[in-house]
Amino acid sequence: MRHGFSSNTKQAIAGRAGYRCSVPTCDIVTIGPGFKADDLSITGQAAHIFSAAAKGPRGFGPLSPDEIRSAVNGIWLCDSHAKLIDTNRGQKYPPPLLHSWKSLQEAKVGAEQSGRNIPFAWVQEICVHKSQIFADDTKLMFSKVTLLVGRNNSGKTAICSWLSSISAPSILERWTHLVRGGDLIFTVTLCNPEEHTISVKCDANSIQHILDSIQVPFNPIPVKFVYLEFKSSSFRRGQSDLDYIQSHFTVDPVIMRNCAALLGSQLTNSVQHFTVNDSQQPGAVSVEIKGNKGPMDFGQLSGSEQSRVIIEIGIAIAHFYSKFVPTVFVLDLPGTFLDDAGVSEYAGYLLSKEFDFQTILISPVPREKVQWTGWEIARLVGAMKEVTIEQEL
Repeated sequence: MRHGFSSNTKQAIAGRAGYRCSVPTCDIVTIGPGFKADDLSITGQAAHIFSAAAKGPRGFGPLSPDEIRSAVNGIWLCDSHAKLIDTNRGQKYPPPLLHSWKSLQEAKVGAEQSGRNIPFAWVQEICVHKSQIFADDTKLMFSKVTLLVGRNNSGKTAICSWLSSISAPSILERWTHLVRGGDLIFTVTLCNPEEHTISVKCDANSIQHILDSIQVPFNPIPVKFVYLEFKSSSFRRGQSDLDYIQSHFTVDPVIMRNCAALLGSQLTNSVQHFTVNDSQQPGAVSVEIKGNKGPMDFGQLSGSEQSRVIIEIGIAIAHFYSKFVPTVFVLDLPGTFLDDAGVSEYAGYLLSKEFDFQTILISPVPREKVQWTGWEIARLVGAMKEVTIEQEL
């Protein structure tokens, strides 16, 4: 049985893509005037990501019939690319790649619709060719929002560090002493909007970069990574509120403090106001959380409320950077005090079309009760040196 799209669903898929082909290197307009004065000429198609038929390209995957027929499973393409993605049973165009293209196109259209003039680019994929963790040529494809799930020591932090290193090569220095048993080699694919590849080789003596087959001293394509890794409360060891909050980030302390001051006036979810009270005590912070009666000292907040403050500072930093440079927000969930309802809240919040940055969430467990609708889910499985990645929407 074939599970085709309804007319309304096709229209939604086309409209969300701006009636332009979602292949990053194409972007051709697929709607225009027809022969008659009241006719339209449409040269695009709502293509299925997972197939409309069980034996079609890419199959049903994990989706139910209703999900197969939904707009989430559709991507708008020009007629030529709609045919191309299904050749050879779609082997060159797996669902994670099509999901990434769909998210990229919808994010671009959303930014254009709101009048935001942003330097649009997209981290599409990392392929780890050689490492001491992953099986050779393991690929991870990214969407606008990607959940990375795997047990401890499965390579979640490693792959995000390697990804971040395309903007900060010194990150790889800590890996040079770990690669004596073999080189670390990986390739990152960026859409800018044309496709570029950045290949990195790290051995015990050097770090080398190749951009589109040309050796370069570093990656010149600007991409900003905002990395947030939670620390346990015991990590404070007498630190001030401000120093403790700063310890979660890799950005400059002045950037963190100035972006924190925007909470409440910019796009925030729970934090209504953030104030540094140096006159009271150096680095003392007071915060007003939605639902609380007025401001409270940061140290008096619950663990969940402190987690919300830190997450929303990270979102504010990524949001501001993304107005000027392509940005990826990496959030390492272990250490947060958020329950499943709290994580669900932010999972939905980070899908907002107001955010032009990509998000990667790292978790050791899948949190099955969280509403991950719209997220690309990548599971890291297997033993050390043979870890592979399984992906689904």
